[in-house]
Amino acid sequence: MTTTRLNILPAPTFARLGVNYALREAVASGQEEIIISEGEERQIIQFIETDVRTAITVGKGAKLKLVQIFAGSRVPGLAAVLEDNAAMELIQIYHGGDTVSEVIAELRGYRASFTADIGYDLGAGDALDLNLVANHYGRKSTSDITVNGVLRDNAQKTFK
Repeated sequence: MTTTRLNILPAPTFARLGVNYALREAVASGQEEIIISEGEERQIIQFIETDVRTAITVGKGAKLKLVQIFAGSRVPGLAAVLEDNAAMELIQIYHGGDTVSEVIAELRGYRASFTADIGYDLGAGDALDLNLVANHYGRKSTSDITVNGVLRDNAQKTFK
């Protein structure tokens, strides 16, 4: 296996901080697509057991509440596109392991709204490298990001 760079910052910061990217073994990952049609409201709960990249489209006036629970070492990714008056609430829970996770929300529509509530519980030897990007292209779009958790016994967390 080869080592690859993940969660690369678009504008690197001081190299000595060690947050410009995460190094991990290259892993083949699956792809999942979720499409929420115009005006639709859905709630989805996922227990992630493999390395999966999730592509999400939330249509005009649609609402999505997505709960993702990760246990053990993972390399998940999520990319979401929100259209006019679309709303997405993302809840992620990380429990243990050596995880590198990336979330990219593209708020393209007028009054698009993205909320992320992320929690983690990490113990000895565990590490979480989380990169979360909310790109605001739509007028009057909003985002709210909250990250809280517990680090025990020399566990490490990097949030960008």
